[in-house]
Amino acid sequence: MDVQYCKYYEARAKDVNLEDITSSEQNAAILARLRDNDPTFTAISIEDAPQDESDFVVHEGDSMGWLGYFVGRSKQRWLCSPGDCAEGLKNPNLIVLYLDNNAIDDQGLDVLVAGMKNCHNLTTLHLNGNELNTQAGLRSLSALFQSDSCRLEHLDLDELNIDDDGVSILAAGLVSLSTLKRLHISDNSIGDEGLQALLVGGLASLNLEQLHLSRNSFSPSGLRSLRNWVQSATRLNALSVCNNNINNDGLQCLLEGITSRGWAAFSRLLCDTSSVNNTYLSNHTLVTIGYGYYMRNARSDIIEYLELNKALNCDADFCKILKNHPDFDIKPLFQWNLKCLPLLVTWLEKAGSYLGLSYVKESTRTFQCRQLSTVYKFVRGMPLLTVDGYRSQKKIDIQSKSKKRKFDLTL
Repeated sequence: MDVQYCKYYEARAKDVNLEDITSSEQNAAILARLRDNDPTFTAISIEDAPQDESDFVVHEGDSMGWLGYFVGRSKQRWLCSPGDCAEGLKNPNLIVLYLDNNAIDDQGLDVLVAGMKNCHNLTTLHLNGNELNTQAGLRSLSALFQSDSCRLEHLDLDELNIDDDGVSILAAGLVSLSTLKRLHISDNSIGDEGLQALLVGGLASLNLEQLHLSRNSFSPSGLRSLRNWVQSATRLNALSVCNNNINNDGLQCLLEGITSRGWAAFSRLLCDTSSVNNTYLSNHTLVTIGYGYYMRNARSDIIEYLELNKALNCDADFCKILKNHPDFDIKPLFQWNLKCLPLLVTWLEKAGSYLGLSYVKESTRTFQCRQLSTVYKFVRGMPLLTVDGYRSQKKIDIQSKSKKRKFDLTL
């Protein structure tokens, strides 16, 4: 919309009869709410048939130019509209954009991306169900992700006809989208190669909280790379990979038909009990594995760990360590001498606050004994370290003096 047309709409906006530029009372009411900045009107959607009071159903007599103008001037935050309403994307207040199932092709994506680059506050974008695009359209999206103005946190790319080449194009842009928290890319044709490109090239440096990859074409080999990525995704709390022909030779731990070997792998992911440090480095944010139907054969410890993650999030490590390590190995702390003692005492004090939870079946008296024992072992180790350190230093001094004498003799 150029300056001339903008002035045209601005000059007539207050007096225009909305019934003359719309095909129905509902469409006229929507324009009125947009024009008046109705604070209760937070969503608009273009549909083929009315399903909600916010649905703008386009028929003969509806002016898309006026709709685009009012959307662009509105202070509201939600929008769902393709095509001629791309002018509304210049609205700086736009936060959520629904464009699912609108038959948007490459050309449409180019237009939308050009508008979205002006939406500095846009955090949610739904493009699912637009299967007419090709790699050209995906390149436009990738360019959007790399722009400085892009602040997307929730991205839905389900049913977008994305194959391995397409996801590689998207990955090149996603790597720059540091704000992204939730990614939906299910119901596509992504295989092992595309999954690897997505995980290594696109998501490696991101702090995703949710990743949805259901109904693609992964093999066990591809799912192994997914498991490796999950282990490093410390903020991930939801992962969906349903209907990907998963078995125990792949991720070894998902959905229906998993054996004890597979569940053991997931147990290690949630709580590796091989050492206190490995327990601390386990995943403390994952709260779901598929849906309830698929969890019916899950081990009780996995269900408990998931519930613990959900209840305490990152503080779940306290309960996991208390439950699985009754006797702390503090020898690794000796390398920092007494510097770690205040940190150890502080950690024990905070851990004591979780004794009342059902996950930690330990009495207060038992925990107090553990506290005293841990601190005693720590302090007891200090004199030995001091003596060893003194002897080591004396040995070094003697060796250095011996070398000096030999040097003097040669002179």
